[in-house]
Amino acid sequence: MDERNKIFDLSQSKNIETIYLYADYFNGAGYAGNDIIDNPQLYRSFISDAHSRGLEVHALLGSAALETWNYFLPEKRTDALAMISHVLDYNSSSSATKNFDGFNVDIEPYISSEWWSSQPTYSKYYMDMLSEQKQLITASGQNMLFGPVIPRWYDNESGLNIEWNGTTKNLLYHIMDLSDYITVMDYRNITDQIINDALNELIYGDIVGTEVAVGIETAPTGEGPYVSFYGKKEKEMETVLAPAETVFETYSSYAGIAVHNYDSYYTMTVPEPTTLVLLLISFTGFLSIKKRFIFKK
Repeated sequence: MDERNKIFDLSQSKNIETIYLYADYFNGAGYAGNDIIDNPQLYRSFISDAHSRGLEVHALLGSAALETWNYFLPEKRTDALAMISHVLDYNSSSSATKNFDGFNVDIEPYISSEWWSSQPTYSKYYMDMLSEQKQLITASGQNMLFGPVIPRWYDNESGLNIEWNGTTKNLLYHIMDLSDYITVMDYRNITDQIINDALNELIYGDIVGTEVAVGIETAPTGEGPYVSFYGKKEKEMETVLAPAETVFETYSSYAGIAVHNYDSYYTMTVPEPTTLVLLLISFTGFLSIKKRFIFKK
């Protein structure tokens, strides 16, 4: 409970509105299992407390343990739909105050060795997967938001201009046509790059009504010095983000900053060590910040 209160206290102190909470099979920290199936009471307790604090909770799906980067392949479609069904079943068996509010689908097909050999074909498979996931949610009658996680570079890849569902456009725009919101992994720590890499998403979001959360990284990545805010002070990060948010707030589609991830963000903001395995639930997801104490949406 103490760790849970740390999450909620931090969220309220930073005007965080949404938590992306992992909700699938987990293997680590001496535990392996799928608590959304085996121990749903853990989620019910957490989500109920989160809602009582005014927070939304979205089910974060996608993990290295399951190699979900391959879920776009037709032979993996059953698994891709099962991860959605498990959350829908959980919601159906829980009261409204304990239900997830949406999905944050972090399936990254470009990690797969298959992806780069035939981007157009596999992009269509990926869209088919997302479409079937969205159809499953719609058919359930549950009012849940659907939000894929995407990299910052889809719109810059000419090989991703594909025909799907009778229309030819970049994969990014197909995804946004289908989704309630997207989270862009805009993992850079320089203001101009953060702005430039999110503009096309925000412009198109204004056109089609899809909200855009701009993701930033605070954990170590090993991908060079310009990716993460890891090792920087919170004030340094805010100084970089402030002018970016000034630009972003001119777009109606802007949903806020999504911070990856809790552990590293907590360490940045609170000067004490923390170890977080939340009641056997892996909390490695985003904190989505729509407005913060120094920024106003």
